Amino acid sequence: MKRELKKKYTRIVEIMNTKTLMKNPPVPGLLKCFEIMMSEEEADFLLAIGEKKVAYDELRSYYKGSDAKWEKFIYGIMNKGMIWLTWSEDGTCTGEMAPIFPGWIEVTLSDGNATPDKVKLAKKFSQLLVLKRKLNIWPLRRIFIKKFNEKVATENAPITMSTAHGNITKKTIKLNQDLENDTTTVMPAGEVYSLIDSLPDDYPMAVMHCFCRFLHEQVESPCRFKMPLEACIAIGSFGRQTAEYNIGRAINKAEAKELVAKMEDLGAFHNIFHYALDSANPEIAICNCCWDCDCLYGIYNRGGLSPMYIKAHYRATIKDESKCEGCDTCNKYCPSNATGFDMNTGKLWLEADHCIGCGVCAHMCKAGVREMVHEPRKVFCPPLKGEKVRIRDTYNNKI
Repeated sequence: MKRELKKKYTRIVEIMNTKTLMKNPPVPGLLKCFEIMMSEEEADFLLAIGEKKVAYDELRSYYKGSDAKWEKFIYGIMNKGMIWLTWSEDGTCTGEMAPIFPGWIEVTLSDGNATPDKVKLAKKFSQLLVLKRKLNIWPLRRIFIKKFNEKVATENAPITMSTAHGNITKKTIKLNQDLENDTTTVMPAGEVYSLIDSLPDDYPMAVMHCFCRFLHEQVESPCRFKMPLEACIAIGSFGRQTAEYNIGRAINKAEAKELVAKMEDLGAFHNIFHYALDSANPEIAICNCCWDCDCLYGIYNRGGLSPMYIKAHYRATIKDESKCEGCDTCNKYCPSNATGFDMNTGKLWLEADHCIGCGVCAHMCKAGVREMVHEPRKVFCPPLKGEKVRIRDTYNNKI
């Protein structure tokens, strides 16, 4: 990589980090991801925009190429999600530089097209994920656990009311205290249905390919749960951009609920992502995934230093242990390895502090042993080690 281009990518990383609560350091592997997918012409365009939010009609003024090349150029930028668009209630549209991850890297790999560059990007990004497993050594693990235990001890789960307004924007009223929102939100399927129902009938939605499963397929590690690629739902402005720039295809509310139900029956859990990973912002995506493919949970279950710091709304409880048939299905599907059946003792076990409230164990248990209780809170699941690591083989030798 040329020195001047490396400086440009590094500066873009710095700007993109201002767009989210999750910061990604400009390590060589990440800069290589930029080099694979972002041309120097695209880098110059993004640097010209910088940290600004720009009216869509003004984006052309930041491009130095010809009018003949503009439409193809801006389509490529939008299709790769390097600029994120926001439509306001009056119909005006603005664009700004996207975050990195979660951000443009997922969008680039969410249209299902396995081009040579996208396969190369998937493999390079996989190397960054594997690095998290290599970092799970005692000194780093101790610091990591201490940091997140302190967050859990000092932060109460926020109580908020979210109300949809107009076609795109949402308003959040905080009823409790201000706090950091650098978490993903996990909801049982029933709450996801309620979220979808609360949206206007014409609210933009689009289904796209699961970035996580696409990535795993490129490194020859297909989903252990055999879930479909087309599974994640973009909503609001992000949904509109996803449909208009062929990242995914537009769907309606009924189709969205059907997809959530289908994925629930396959054992998926549901992550709700907010703009900039700040739960005070509008929701932008409903991720329906499994603990094998999902990057956060996949690395956690492979023994990596994964920031399993979750905003949960529910907690699983054992309602009637006498009904348990000892099948251990609950553990098979639990993303955080928080519950299961001990074959040695013949007893169910549940680590309530590590339950993320996804509801998968209750849904997949046909005996009706569990039920979910409403309990908003922050959950931190410490990195797994030793015998608790659930997936021993990695895709390290495939990249």
